[in-house]
Amino acid sequence: MSQAPERLAQDKAMLEQLAKNTNDPASVSLLAALEFRANALAAVEPLRERLNEITLDALKTAWEQPSQLERLAFFRGLAEGLSKPCLPSRGTDATPIYQRLWIHRREIEKLKSVPELHAFLLSTGLSENVLGRPDAHGRFKRLEKVCERLELSLGKPGRPTTAE
Repeated sequence: MSQAPERLAQDKAMLEQLAKNTNDPASVSLLAALEFRANALAAVEPLRERLNEITLDALKTAWEQPSQLERLAFFRGLAEGLSKPCLPSRGTDATPIYQRLWIHRREIEKLKSVPELHAFLLSTGLSENVLGRPDAHGRFKRLEKVCERLELSLGKPGRPTTAE
């Protein structure tokens, strides 16, 4: 897909501006997400091309079936399948949390507690509605559950040392 030169110039200017703001967590988050997306698209392209080849080969093979009944059955099934709504997205309302945890895994490794993680994720643009608010005891139950699912432990293991 080609883009107009004006659009490419705008995109380049935006990326340069983002690169200048390396102290801004939102800019760092966006740059990391863009890099991840670009790498993912580059990795998927050969697979997409191969899927197209396989699909065209299957359609050609079906079209060349000697039995008209088999050919009709295949294309009826294909038409029926294509007429159905797409599969539902597998994303949940926690998906943005998992995405940020993946994109910022290097920074998150340095955090020492769930409240620190909560503050960091807020700085990357996630909202309190997505992250969950602290309960009456100041605990972030939703983030604790996400960390538990990922087996993500923050800080050093064991009891904190006491000052003497």
